[in-house]
Amino acid sequence: MGFRDRPEYIEWRKAVLEHFGSTCVLCGHSGNIHIHHVLPVNTYPELVFEVTNGVPLCGNCHAEVSGNELAYVDRFIELQTSILGIETDETEAQNKLRKAAEEAPQDPKAVAEWLNATRDCSIAIEFFERNRESIKMTGDIAEVMTYIYSAAERHSDAIDLGELALILAKKEGGRAEDISHIGCCLERNIRALKGLSEAHLFMAALVEEYPKNGPLHTCLSQTLCEIAEVKRDHRHPDEPLPRACLEHALKAASLAPHDSTCLSWASFICLEFFMYKDALIYAKRQLSMAKDDEKKIDAMNNIANVYRRNELYGDAIGIYQQIVDMDPDDTLGAGAGAMADIAFCLYMQDRLSAAKAMAKRCLMFDPENKDALSTISYIEKTEKMDY
Repeated sequence: MGFRDRPEYIEWRKAVLEHFGSTCVLCGHSGNIHIHHVLPVNTYPELVFEVTNGVPLCGNCHAEVSGNELAYVDRFIELQTSILGIETDETEAQNKLRKAAEEAPQDPKAVAEWLNATRDCSIAIEFFERNRESIKMTGDIAEVMTYIYSAAERHSDAIDLGELALILAKKEGGRAEDISHIGCCLERNIRALKGLSEAHLFMAALVEEYPKNGPLHTCLSQTLCEIAEVKRDHRHPDEPLPRACLEHALKAASLAPHDSTCLSWASFICLEFFMYKDALIYAKRQLSMAKDDEKKIDAMNNIANVYRRNELYGDAIGIYQQIVDMDPDDTLGAGAGAMADIAFCLYMQDRLSAAKAMAKRCLMFDPENKDALSTISYIEKTEKMDY
């Protein structure tokens, strides 16, 4: 059953049409109406069936919006409130911040507050570029515009503003959190525009400048691993990951023992280097500090993967099942993957019928899941051999 065939989706679609009408909110056409999620499901899975997170769009407008969803968020919210004849507190607050920034672009506090509050990249960029000469640049403004340009995939502009943000952050005190956020965002944009090698050189230099910043070590470790994976794909399929990947990951976990991302990456890298005990320690520490389901699921996956690598399939199944129980309909994007993992573990226990049933359950939510398809293929080959 596809996502759009599920009863919950059908009811949600009907409710959105009853709430906001059956014509396209952008152009007014009434044919070929799709229902679009205002806030993307992969970012806001808890709003997947929230009536106020949907708007009717014709097929043409939906195609125009696709791939640039975040740029339309504020516009859709304005249209929703207009249709309903109300104005939400959030929209009213954003309008006040925007008005203050428009009236006084030379006021860095007003500009920073609005840029941080707006969710529409295109509006923020238009305002910034129109008032660039009047805006008194601060670290906060340069940093938020780095993220906005990055979200809009304007990598060159994101790099320019990110480099300025780093300079200003250093002058304004150089908070470790700001440096790591800006640095990692810059690395992503350098990678997208100039390639992995340039991204590595940039991050290595930044880590050398800030050797006690844990998240920067994690980012450098990830970049090194990506470079190694590219090499393995093209030339050296059996080449292990470079030792520096592990060294920077362990350094990150040591410097930032309460950072979930650093702990998660350290657990993953320890697993790659067959350091199972350390991988389990980092994953359990990560789980103990997790405050939301997404972080809990990430930590639980790390724990289950350690058990799986050690062929403790029963223990792994127990953890994966907890993930399925937390996300039974795959709305968080984790349930189906856990089902595929359970199917594999069941197969390794020679519980073929149970494995096939779980793999098929996974495919109901994720029809192209490669792990589930592979497990079914293995089972069918085994069944033929037994026959």
